Amino acid sequence: MLFLRYLTDAWSWRRSDFFRHTGTLAGGVGLAQMIPFLLSPVISRLYLPEDYAVLAAYTSITVLLSIVATGMYSHALMIDRSDEKAVNTAMAAFLVTLGTALLSFVAVLFFRRPLAGLTGNIQVLGWLFFLPLTVLFAGGTQTLMVWNTRKKRYRRLAVNRVVQAATLTAVTLTLGFMGYRHSGLLVGLLAGQGAAFAVLLAQTWYSERKLLATVNKPEVGDSFRTHKDFPKYNMPQGFLDGFRDSGILIILSNFFGAAVLGSYSFAMSILNKPVQIVGQPVAQVFYQQAADLHKEGQPFASLARKTLLSLVLLFMPLLILFVGWGDAVFAFVFGENWITAGRYASILIVWMLFRFVNSPISSIPLILNRQRTFFYFGAVNNISLPLALFLCGITGHSATAGLLALTALGCLNMLAQMIWILNISRKR
Repeated sequence: MLFLRYLTDAWSWRRSDFFRHTGTLAGGVGLAQMIPFLLSPVISRLYLPEDYAVLAAYTSITVLLSIVATGMYSHALMIDRSDEKAVNTAMAAFLVTLGTALLSFVAVLFFRRPLAGLTGNIQVLGWLFFLPLTVLFAGGTQTLMVWNTRKKRYRRLAVNRVVQAATLTAVTLTLGFMGYRHSGLLVGLLAGQGAAFAVLLAQTWYSERKLLATVNKPEVGDSFRTHKDFPKYNMPQGFLDGFRDSGILIILSNFFGAAVLGSYSFAMSILNKPVQIVGQPVAQVFYQQAADLHKEGQPFASLARKTLLSLVLLFMPLLILFVGWGDAVFAFVFGENWITAGRYASILIVWMLFRFVNSPISSIPLILNRQRTFFYFGAVNNISLPLALFLCGITGHSATAGLLALTALGCLNMLAQMIWILNISRKR
């Protein structure tokens, strides 16, 4: 009976503001992801798993820097009570991004060869000079997206996702047809990131010109002090998230080879589509509405419960499809070169379910100032997963065995974290 009540709540929720805002953002994101997804059968036949391995090697470094690019101050501006305070917090985030980009340039200048060696793919060496640009684009876009989420400009965010996807896909396809290999994937990635940042920056600058006049040095300094827990706890949490993803890519490259890395990377790029199309928009809207409810002294446990159940129901058909016929689906849609990626997808899809449904409610510890405990949960998850894969590698187990261990541990960790988050949302 309790499950039926939750199911009825989730169904009636379709008429709510939450559903409307999520629909607006998810519609744009869905279109943005549909563009590369519909063309992925063509792209997958222009590039090989070894090409995706070079892209994954570059990503294994950029993911770490991109996560800490704002010092997590970008997330803090959502909970500021006034726009004047929030815009100064946004400026603090931009300053941290500029500093991170500068530090990454110095690191590449002096340590690019050891960095390339760490990824296990020396072909990434020359591309490391683009790291500062990636950091600038990623950090700047992250801050601008949170600001526009605060202002409920979901249509603008949706259009921005379409611009990024269209640019990335157009460049990747063009260079692929011209015979470029991994260069086409990397240039496409940079072009998409740059276009998204430039368009969103121009739109936000135009609409917030008057508010930007309130930015001043004392207020920015106050934002650094007020939100010190975000870099203190959330930045290490984000860094560990990046360490997990980067560590997995580096271990796969060094122990199992470029072909396995490329297949894993391609499989994850496909499995991440539901997260990007639905999970991220839901997470953005949930964070905005839960933060508003908290500022008003209202409970949001019901909102968290309905969000969780709705996402589980939405993901189940995809779970059944990939668990049963992952390799066949990949071979038919993307070509025979990607059968191994389909086998990996049938294993990883269960882990992706937990990540998908946990994504929105993971903002609750930030809202309730429970970052310290949340950090401990994240630390266990993000260290144990690469460690399990590493142990499989050094003991001579197959990549499949390593991914099974990865999925099992990931699901257990996500389940424990989910139970804790729902518990603190009820007890607030």
